Amino acid sequence: MRYLVESYLPVTGAEDQAEVVARARAAADELAREGASLRHLDCIFVPEDEMCLLLYEADSAELARAASRRAGIECERVLEAAGVLEVDSRAKEASDE
Repeated sequence: MRYLVESYLPVTGAEDQAEVVARARAAADELAREGASLRHLDCIFVPEDEMCLLLYEADSAELARAASRRAGIECERVLEAAGVLEVDSRAKEASDE
């Protein structure tokens, strides 16, 4: 399943965005190494609303919430996400390394 974690997070520029993405990915990778079925897929930033949306593939909403918390990103809510996700092959290759 895919889960969308909604967070209110003031992110002002590309450096801040990159740092949030790195934290989210590292937290998910760490949980996966511990045996959780979890993968960070994407981050979407909405600066005007100070919103950050984290997209995870996980066995449960609680795993997505745990990854967000481990990354130091408080979540307002976690929602099941549906739809087709086209993963850029370069991004997929980078995440597989």
